[in-house]
Amino acid sequence: MSEQSPGADDLDLTDPAGYPHWSVITIRWRDEDQLGHVNNSVYSEWVEVARVTLIREFSAAGPDWLGTALARMTINFLGETTWPGEVRVGGRLLSVGNRSFRSAYGVFRDQRCLATADCVSVYLDRRTRGSTVPPPEVRRAMEAELRSARVGEPAQAGGPGSGGSGRRSERRPCPW
Repeated sequence: MSEQSPGADDLDLTDPAGYPHWSVITIRWRDEDQLGHVNNSVYSEWVEVARVTLIREFSAAGPDWLGTALARMTINFLGETTWPGEVRVGGRLLSVGNRSFRSAYGVFRDQRCLATADCVSVYLDRRTRGSTVPPPEVRRAMEAELRSARVGEPAQAGGPGSGGSGRRSERRPCPW
């Protein structure tokens, strides 16, 4: 059984209004390469911050043994950026399957979309190191998120923050 966000296939990943979860990341000087812009490999790190933050939102309801593993990440690079500054990475669920889920991300600086990403993650039982079906409480939380996801609707305040390393996360509309 799989549940999908309304309009997930038609979602414009370059539109910040489609993301209810946000992570703000400080660009580091070391993120730049010899061409004087942020190296493409750093974008995957930024998406990983947003992906893990999104996952924590739902896995908090589950047992300690539940984890996830990234099965696939596809990044579309749309623009470059440089140090110093901040990027905002929006995240959202797209679909939930039996042992996996799909999520999408947009990397923004000011009002410009620099990259989009589509990820497939697999639920993992840390005890057996194998894929697993998520506990009902986790699945219910993710399905509720999918049902409430509407492009352009403001997200509710709250959600976990991640301190340190110039990275902070929150559930809210994009801050500009």
